Amino acid sequence: MVGKHDRKALEQDLFGTWFTKNCEEYVADTETIKKISPYLQDVSIKAATGT
Repeated sequence: MVGKHDRKALEQDLFGTWFTKNCEEYVADTETIKKISPYLQDVSIKAATGT
């Protein structure tokens, strides 16, 4: 996969099985989320991945 992609692209074809499985099994760190949430009110986060 090259370029910009949204979640729908990751849910299809070669990546779908891996992506969906990992999303379903992911457990968020709720304690950390509670602690940092007040600091993120006006923050926008973008993520880039690569191998």
